[in-house]
Amino acid sequence: YIRIHEVSRDKDASGGIGYEAWIYIVWDPKLSEYALMWLDNTAATDFSSEGVGHAKPDGDRIPFIYSFADGSGIRTTFAYDRTTDTWAWTIHNLDKSGSASPFANVVLVRKD
Repeated sequence: YIRIHEVSRDKDASGGIGYEAWIYIVWDPKLSEYALMWLDNTAATDFSSEGVGHAKPDGDRIPFIYSFADGSGIRTTFAYDRTTDTWAWTIHNLDKSGSASPFANVVLVRKD
């Protein structure tokens, strides 16, 4: 698996970390797809299937989809740029009609 530890620069009211997440990405050889589990400090109460995104590789892109019971969802995409050796990480909220609205856009750079 790959583990990403995300920590915001923002602080909460008591001066602690405003947002923190542990993100796990695994490859499922039986399904030929990736699975992604996002654990953060916002409201995790269980490990429901809604908390796991799934993605079939698409070239240098890994487009994860989370589908929620109410018909909405989240699309989290990791896209590798071979020329810069970086990953673009974008997150879009999906409404019940499937329309996407941007939530986050980050570039991941290799740390030596």
